[in-house]
Formats: sequence, structure tokens, C-alpha cells
Amino acid sequence: MRQPIDFTETQQIAKNILNEFADFCREHRLRYYLAYGTLLGAARHGDIIPWDYDIDVMMPRCDLERFLRLTKKSGIGEHLTVLSRVTKRDYALTFAKVCDKRTRIVYKKSVNWVSAGIWIDIFPLDGFSGSEAYANELRDQRLIFASRALAITALPPKKNLRLLLIHHIMITLYRFTGRSRRNLKKIDALISKTPFDDADTVIVFAKRIYFIFQKSWFEDCITLPFGESEYAAPREYDRILRMVYQDYMKLPPEEEQKPQAMEAYWI
Repeated sequence: MRQPIDFTETQQIAKNILNEFADFCREHRLRYYLAYGTLLGAARHGDIIPWDYDIDVMMPRCDLERFLRLTKKSGIGEHLTVLSRVTKRDYALTFAKVCDKRTRIVYKKSVNWVSAGIWIDIFPLDGFSGSEAYANELRDQRLIFASRALAITALPPKKNLRLLLIHHIMITLYRFTGRSRRNLKKIDALISKTPFDDADTVIVFAKRIYFIFQKSWFEDCITLPFGESEYAAPREYDRILRMVYQDYMKLPPEEEQKPQAMEAYWI
């Protein structure tokens, strides 16, 4: 019988992953920055958002690629594993994850499209010299190929034997052909054509949206408190948060201050 993990403990496990990740980055001189809701939580709450368990960071792509090579060779911690297209052949997401492999998360109202433990997400940060129209085109192509890959690798309900059989057939075909995977790699190559350190502007894609920032906002990074520790953040985090969330210090309506419908458990 699987042992459930309550929401507060789920948050703490995610924060522990972040702490080990940050220690690894300091040891190997890798750059990273708190991102999205995690950066918002640090700025507004000094901690994880009370109703959130998801932790996000950004890394310049060159640092992320080095991180993936290092962790593929030597790992990152006794209980952690790294998921990416570099480390897992049938991984279909466009960003990486660091997971606690002793745990699993199941979404109650959607397909469990990635079989993973409690995690943090790592989004690549790329130099970008194109137009907004070009960024829109890249976003749309990424969505097409990512959705195809996810449709193939999605995990159907365990009780539906017919769908499970189809799933195993499709995942086998996907592993052998990898067409969507190859197309995603081509699009990533286009996105990362301008090296981060040579760029004046940078871009980060997050699932269905993207943001373009000034590269100078990430220079001379600072640290912000996040629970019991402090972590790297962009120097101009206020500008970034206002671009992403507008009036970010204002709390959402009370009815929106609820965790996503999910359950976590030890395996």
C-alpha cells in the first residue's frame, strides 16, 4: 500500500530538491535563477507560495547542457534523478526536471503525462536576436511537436487495458522513429542559435507562452530568501515579475488560493 505525502511535506520535498540543485550548481559554477512562481514566492512571501508546490528555475542553455552532461555521468544526489531529452529517450517535454525518485505525483483531473516524482522544473534561457513574430512562429512549432510527443507518451488510465496496449505500441514506435523529438531538437537549435553570453536580449519558453527579457537584467545576480535558504535571482527581478505578473505583490482572489488537484505518495 502506497504511503501518501501531505501537501506541506510535498512542498518541503520540492524545496529540498531545490537546495541540492543549488548546492550542485555552486560546486560546479553553474548559473541558475529562480523563475516564475518560485521567484514570485521569494519576492512576495520570502518562501514558496502557500498554495503552490511547483518550483521553477531558469538556466542559460550552455549551463543547462553542462548540468545535464555532469548529472548523466555522476548523478546529482542519492535520491534524485534528472529527466530530459538528454537523459531519457522517450522524454517529451521541452524543459528538464530534477525529481525525487522515491516519490510519485498523480494529477486527479488530468492524465498523468509524465511518470515522475516530486520535482523542480528547469527552463533553458537562450540568447535571442529575432523578432516577436519569429518567436511566435517558434512557439507554435514547439507546441505542435510537443503536443504530438506528449500524446504518444501520455499514460492512459490503468484500468483501460485496450488503451494501455495502444500506449505501449505507440511508445515503442515513438522510441524507434522519434520524429516529434527530432523536430523539437531542430526548433531548440534555432532558438539557441544566438549564445546567451553574446546576446542583448534573452528568451525563455514556458509551455504555451514565452517571455523576452534584457540580458543585462540577469547580470550581477543577487540572492533572495526562500524559506530557510537564499537562492540566486536576476538582479532586475522586479522588472521580470512585473512583465510576467503585472501587480505581483497583490494576492489573487481567495478562491484561487488553492493547490492544484494532485496527490503525492512514497513508492
